[in-house]
Order: sequence, then structure tokens, then C-alpha cells
Amino acid sequence: MIVITGNSINEEYIQNTTAMLAQKSFVGIAPNIFSLQKESMTADEKRKVFVEQITDDAIFRDLQSAITYLKKQNYVRANRIGIMGFCFGGRCALMFAANSKEIDAVAPFYGNLRTPPFANRKQDPLDLVGKLKVPIQGHYAESDTEIPLDQLTDFEQRMKKQGTQIEIYTYRAPHGFFAYTRKTYDREAAETSWQRTLKFFKRHLDK
Repeated sequence: MIVITGNSINEEYIQNTTAMLAQKSFVGIAPNIFSLQKESMTADEKRKVFVEQITDDAIFRDLQSAITYLKKQNYVRANRIGIMGFCFGGRCALMFAANSKEIDAVAPFYGNLRTPPFANRKQDPLDLVGKLKVPIQGHYAESDTEIPLDQLTDFEQRMKKQGTQIEIYTYRAPHGFFAYTRKTYDREAAETSWQRTLKFFKRHLDK
């Protein structure tokens, strides 16, 4: 299982997500796609690095390296791979699933379907609907200004129309509801979405 953070890899809930996956017999790894951003940098410097250097191609290389690493470990026995991510990381999970032949299921948590212009992305999940063929289970916030519900509905309907297995769940909670280290944390939404995610990955990866 690949877990993609939305920003800092040092957020405790990211590390504990991989631990919770291990408790359910998954091997989880959270590659640091933001490694080019340094703690000593200002917010503006970090944003510049994000826009100019942390490109999708660079992110995909990091994710592929994580997969390659796991495949070499003698404690990894399964050959099916799932990917999940939060916020921008959820968007990256969808993007990687659309561009990789190694992913068997994807679960974005409030993953951007269309990034804002400053992110400097050439494509987003809404542009790659036709390439998303693996099962998807999405978890989104009803009041998320970053991901309007009509945008989410359009994404879901287009997926269903082309025959992609997709489940979209929305929660009466804010963006970031899974991150227990933040004020946006919503316990009920986090626990419900987690149980659904585990069942989803068990269904599609335990084969």
C-alpha cells in the first residue's frame, strides 16, 4: 500500500496510517514526495520548489521507487498494489493510478480533481478520466470549497459511464477530516471512512 501525504511527511497521522495498515496485514509505505522542500525554507521558497521542481513526473518517480523498494523486501508476499492519499496526495494517487500499470485500486481522501492555477499542473484527474480503469473509492467533504460537489458528481458519473468501478462517499465534515493532528479532524468521518477503505482494499487486493 502506497500512502501519499498532502504536504509534510512529518505529520504524525501519515506515519500512523501506515502502521494501521500493517495491523490489517498490509505493508504500507509513505514516500516523501516533498523531499525537495527543506525545513529551513520560507513559505514562499517552498511554494516555488513545489511549482517548479515537484512536478508530476518527479512525484511519479518517487512513487515508482517506493513500489520497486517494496517488491525487493522478503516480507512482501502479495503482488497487488493499492494507493491512497490525502488532499494533493489524493490527487496524486489518482494521477499515478491513471499512468501506472502496477496499481490495482485507489482511494483518494479529498483528493483534488482540479488543482488551482498556482500549482502549475498540466493535467489533473478530470483530464484523465479515460485512463482511470482501476477500482476507486473516494472520500470527500460536503463543504469542501477546494472540491465542489458538482465537480465530484461529474467525475463520478463519467467514471460510471465508462465502466470504471467507483464508490464516492461524502461526509458532513471539513476538508482534512482524517488528519487527527489538525483542527479539521472529524472523528466520526475519519473512523467511518477508514473502515470503508479497509474493506475496499481487502476486496480488491486480497486475490
